[in-house]
Amino acid sequence: MAPSAAPVEHSGELGRPCLLNEKFKVQSYDGGLFKNRAQYDIKNTLIPILEPFHCSGSGTKFNLVMKCTEDFTLTHFYISGPGPRCTEPIRSGLVWVTDTPPEVELMKKYDNMPAEEILEIMKGLRSYSATDDSEGLPDPCVYFTTDPSTREAEIELSKWREGKYVAIKFLDTHKDNINIDVGIVGLVGHFGNQSKRQVPFGPWMRRSVRQIGVHPKPLKSMFFSNGWVCDGRDFTGGCRSGLTDFHQTSVYTMTFRCTSSAFDLCEKCAYDSTLGNVTEESVQADLEALVDPATCKLAVTRLRNQWRRNWPDTLPKYFAGGLLDSLMQALQKSTESTPRPEEDRLVMQSRQQSGAEAQKRQVRRALMNLLSELTQRVLGIGAGGDVNPNDIVWAMCNDPEEHWDEGRILQMPRADRPEAQQGAAEPAAAAAAAAAAAAAAAA
Repeated sequence: MAPSAAPVEHSGELGRPCLLNEKFKVQSYDGGLFKNRAQYDIKNTLIPILEPFHCSGSGTKFNLVMKCTEDFTLTHFYISGPGPRCTEPIRSGLVWVTDTPPEVELMKKYDNMPAEEILEIMKGLRSYSATDDSEGLPDPCVYFTTDPSTREAEIELSKWREGKYVAIKFLDTHKDNINIDVGIVGLVGHFGNQSKRQVPFGPWMRRSVRQIGVHPKPLKSMFFSNGWVCDGRDFTGGCRSGLTDFHQTSVYTMTFRCTSSAFDLCEKCAYDSTLGNVTEESVQADLEALVDPATCKLAVTRLRNQWRRNWPDTLPKYFAGGLLDSLMQALQKSTESTPRPEEDRLVMQSRQQSGAEAQKRQVRRALMNLLSELTQRVLGIGAGGDVNPNDIVWAMCNDPEEHWDEGRILQMPRADRPEAQQGAAEPAAAAAAAAAAAAAAAA
């Protein structure tokens, strides 16, 4: 299934549809389980990965009813069979969206209906809902047939449907109709009643985007069960969804991934045309993150990544945005000593303070690396640069407590040792701190 071009999103339009599965629960199902094994439960189909999956008991033409915890609007329906080791992948079926629990007995009237009649209903040429014996069950809104090779089908509804329930009839399979195997049922749309805001979108499940500003290869939409973090967090302005670490997404959160490099973007980052570009808003977001101890390390990564790409163009924008002031605030927060716990305090409080001190040390280390690189970019000072033995610099002292103090360089690391770059960077960073302090004081 070929991905379509990204839809244009204008101000005032409804946002992109999302996967609704997480808020759906199985209300009823009459298909049973293969050999009554719980591993093949029908609820597996709501998890948007191929395993676990569902294998029914013997037979076909089963009926599944699911209820959402809140009102929803269905825009797309997706279904797939399991992997090739399952012999009876789903071939065709029908979907209803209703406000009240649908009557399964009325759904059975479609069991032996010819495909031609079903297509006439879908085209509006005839209606079963108009007959007295079908009262309480509307006409189906989706008639799907999966591809024999990919075993999947995605339907964009010609008319968005609002409701609280989704009912699905699994009609037949691609093989012998001994039972029915279903991998994923994807219910896509919006929460709330949004049918009056319908706009064309194109395929949802299988999409591909390009974000040349942050990654050279196409990124394909997919789901993962073992977690991921949006790599947009490492670029100027950060992740547009606010993701900063792992364990902030779930199996129901779509990622746009390069499988060869494991590079991930969330939906908002994948479609943000400004991602990777330095703007006034992204500079302010980065500097605010730099001052916050919780996000300081992440902000340092963003700044260093951006400067390595094009520092002559971007660094002046950060200076104009208040980089030096932000650096001084971040350094001050990272060097503030935490009051030592009183003897009568709980051990847990002591551990929490130890954790806070460890975080400060990590932040200081990140800031020193940033200052080292800033010095090298602006002043030409770095490993093998203009800092020499006997030079007077400002440095971090650890005894008796961590503090800044003036000192003399006694020895420079050898350039042929792997740790030379890091060792030489520390005095350079110290010099940068002094330069930043002087600049801030002058300002």
